[in-house]
Amino acid sequence: ALGGALDVPVRTDLLTRTNQSLPQHNLNREERRQNAQRSYIARDGMKLNNEAVLLVDDVITTGATASACAAQLLKAGAGGVWLVTVASTALSH
Repeated sequence: ALGGALDVPVRTDLLTRTNQSLPQHNLNREERRQNAQRSYIARDGMKLNNEAVLLVDDVITTGATASACAAQLLKAGAGGVWLVTVASTALSH
């Protein structure tokens, strides 16, 4: 829906989740960062050729997942990564 409203293409093939990830909800801030870094990678052969990417995440708590995904997109050649999220929560532990 957001892609249609902004008249931009939607890509769901840029990132993949590895099998090394743990559920984030029981982890503290540093554990979330480490977990997210090993949980997402750019798809093999992905070349973004300096394209801008709008990353959409439903909920942001520490930003670990968004940061890990953005790092992978930049590594794959994105010219910039912007984030939009629907909700944010406070980390309780």
